[in-house]
Parts: sequence; structure tokens; C-alpha cells
Amino acid sequence: MLPVAERLARDHRVYLPDLPGFGDSAKPEQVLDVPALADALASWIGAAELAPAALLGHSFGCQIIADLAARYPGLVSRAVLQGPTTPPEERSWLWQFVRWRQNQPFNPDSLSPITWEDKRKCGYPRLFWTFHYQLQDVCTARN
Repeated sequence: MLPVAERLARDHRVYLPDLPGFGDSAKPEQVLDVPALADALASWIGAAELAPAALLGHSFGCQIIADLAARYPGLVSRAVLQGPTTPPEERSWLWQFVRWRQNQPFNPDSLSPITWEDKRKCGYPRLFWTFHYQLQDVCTARN
């Protein structure tokens, strides 16, 4: 997201929040599910006094933003969801492995070190459970 943020920052204020458990943020003992991550984002938007905010999400971030917008519509002025998350009929580990293998050749080589560093910071147990919650999330599975 950094290249996009840098371009947007030429003309707009841009914020890149780390959600609890990811990036350089605190790592809560309990792994947060999609609604809890959306709640954390809602709290951050409120604390930063940014409501209503224009939000941009990629992949799993789309799922968090969709949950946030559904439950806290007053916090979101618009949402751009790029590369949205898993369709309901493909919410299994097997399907996600298939899709990952299909998409991998199209990812730039420069992305791999960033991705692996993000996974290391998150921790593999948290990554596992977050992915499990992503696949089990009922809000976006219905929509």
C-alpha cells in the first residue's frame, strides 16, 4: 500500500493505521476476528477525529472495511475495495491455496520480502487464526 499512499499523499492527507496484531502495533494475546478488527479501526478513526473517512482496502482489508461500513456507516464517507476478499463459495483452505498459486506468478518480485516481513511481524500463529477468521466471517460471506 505504500506506493499508493505516497501518490495519494501528494494531494490528500493519508493515514496508514496498523491494526492490533499487525505491522508494528501491539500484539494482543487474543487473536482478533473480523468484527473486532473493524471495531479497532472504528476506534482509531474516532480517536484520530477523521470521521467520516474515505477508506482504501486491499484483500483482507476489504473485508474489515466492509464490516466497519455495515456496522458504523457514519464513519465512512466512501470505500475503495481493491482485490476484495474470498467469495463465499471459495471459503476453504484448499480453494485459497489454489487461488494463491494462481495469483503468485503475477506478484512483482519486490513484493515477496515485504510480505514475508509482514508475516514475521504478525507471527505465524496469529496469521493462521486470522486467516481462519477471514474464511469463517459471516458478514461478508452473506454479502
